[in-house]
Amino acid sequence: MPFDIVVTNTGDVDLHSVTVADTIAPECVRSIGALPAKGVERYECTMTAPADDVTNVAKVTGTPPTGDLVTSEAQADVDVIHPAVKIDKSVSPAQVRPGDEVTYTIVVTNTGDVPLSTVVVTDDKTPGCAFTVAKLDVGGKETHQCSATVREDVTNVASVTGDDPTGRPVTATDDASVE
Repeated sequence: MPFDIVVTNTGDVDLHSVTVADTIAPECVRSIGALPAKGVERYECTMTAPADDVTNVAKVTGTPPTGDLVTSEAQADVDVIHPAVKIDKSVSPAQVRPGDEVTYTIVVTNTGDVPLSTVVVTDDKTPGCAFTVAKLDVGGKETHQCSATVREDVTNVASVTGDDPTGRPVTATDDASVE
């Protein structure tokens, strides 16, 4: 995850030995050196997202020509998301003769901690079971039933893909068999 670090000397004297410390994101530690009065230093740094939410604090220290060190700090709250989706596919009846009709039930559940968008369900053998949900809230469920005529033993797979708020996909699959 990227961070934009902006160090500004708000004083009216030049600073030297200006450094940025960051205990959570060592990639953001930087030695700036001299920073003139009203000067600004900008840079970007990244860190690997931790498992859970975190508040990242960057602390800058500089040395003026006389007097004590000057310091300042800023923080950034990072919301680490855990997107997940589950799909359950069942069939009724599960045992039929050739030419009989079966009903498939597909239940898609958002088991993550963020809403999902453009949730698309596909079915490898029964295209009529495919459907799309624009948005699936946390804990939300979407149930869809469809029917098909079965000519032989079949196992078909339903797949779901949805996009998390960062635009990355989450997926799951499940199957149902008819004998």
